[in-house]
Amino acid sequence: MNKQDLLQNIVSQIETELANAREAARASHEAATAEENRPENQYDTRALEASFLARGQAARVAELEYSISVLRKLPMRPFAKDAPIQAGALVTLDCNGTELLHFVLPSGAGMQALSGQARVPVVTTSSPLGAELLGKSAGDSFVFRRGGGSKEYEIVSVA
Repeated sequence: MNKQDLLQNIVSQIETELANAREAARASHEAATAEENRPENQYDTRALEASFLARGQAARVAELEYSISVLRKLPMRPFAKDAPIQAGALVTLDCNGTELLHFVLPSGAGMQALSGQARVPVVTTSSPLGAELLGKSAGDSFVFRRGGGSKEYEIVSVA
């Protein structure tokens, strides 16, 4: 699997999300400044609510722009067999005999990189699983506890 292609797939997904967020920010800004949203009395909060929404949408646009910038600068290099996991690693985990592939990135939580028919989930470095993976190498095992349950993982490979 080509990590650069996987990364570009994630960046493309975020760019699509960014285009949608920019349109939502534009629309919410227009709503916040629209004449029909001017308060009719001291209890009318339509304009205030619209401005809160516009501010939130603008923050989301900035967050997505930052994510794209960080991901575009992230070097996609091969990892040596015993190299510790860090951002840019393609990690194969074994959990009870089932192999799971994860792409460790600084952003893109909840996304899946597409490679042919394969879907590779993104694990961010700030997520609980991503934080657990950082610094570990192929052959290491760990127990991941979450929500009262736990799973044991072995790191099969790091690429």
